[in-house]
Amino acid sequence: LRPRSAVPFLRIGQVYLAQRRYELAREAFGQAYELGAKEEALMGLGSAYVGLGDEERATKCWRQALALDPGDAAVRYRLGQIYLERGDFQAAQQEFEALLAQDEHSPAAHYQMGLLLADRDPQKAKEHLTKAASDSEKCNLPTCSGWICNPAVSPPDCKSGGSGSYSFTDAEDMLAALEEVEREENEARAAALLGVAYLERGELSLARRQFEAAIQLNPDYAEAYAYLGHVQGQLGQYEAGWDNLVKAVTLEPDSVLAHYFLGVTYRSLGMWEAAQMQFWRAVNLDPTNAALCVDLAQT
Repeated sequence: LRPRSAVPFLRIGQVYLAQRRYELAREAFGQAYELGAKEEALMGLGSAYVGLGDEERATKCWRQALALDPGDAAVRYRLGQIYLERGDFQAAQQEFEALLAQDEHSPAAHYQMGLLLADRDPQKAKEHLTKAASDSEKCNLPTCSGWICNPAVSPPDCKSGGSGSYSFTDAEDMLAALEEVEREENEARAAALLGVAYLERGELSLARRQFEAAIQLNPDYAEAYAYLGHVQGQLGQYEAGWDNLVKAVTLEPDSVLAHYFLGVTYRSLGMWEAAQMQFWRAVNLDPTNAALCVDLAQT
């Protein structure tokens, strides 16, 4: 009925994003862009490219969208997230600082700043996390202008409470983790503890940095090698991850953690027999660990 209207293409693109049909979403948003809905289309294109694994193009699209509307908090938040995932911590910090300049009471931005500063400036990190936790019941995550919002790439630390409200209790948990880190007198173990806190929250790049720091402080730290290898595997760096896991087993042959993470790596590569062997070894070392038994049974 209206072949020159961009709205149907924008909405079709959103449906495809929800269905995780990213190539079709990219095509729909591309048509919407050509029909003049540049800002909304660029936001959708960025989400589609994230789904396709092309973070460089996603970043380019979102930067273009910000050039059109520098005050768009949702796009800036997603840019900060993607920089964080890529390990570009300085760029991520710049985006979250810009968000706080727009809204000094943004719990989402305070939370991310707390994560970024936890290893470099713990006191400042706790200030940000305290502000994020002060509204732990509900906080408003930056929402996209108009109706564009891709649930497939929502921040993992936010749980939807419906209608744009989110539960944000992770800040309190992270504060508790920082207190535990500060109580640890061994520097290498403190770095590893912070890495585990990041890993539990899905912040793989930050976790990797901490485990690498722990190894620099103690080159014979088997547990840090195990965690680093696991994180690298989660990031798709299987060869480097495997090397570090083997190093962990070499340093500590009876490490349940190292054998378990080796099993997880083999399983993710479809190497079922090798995975089964590692899970067997882990179970033999810790026969009362029910979780290990489940992994072994599933493999």
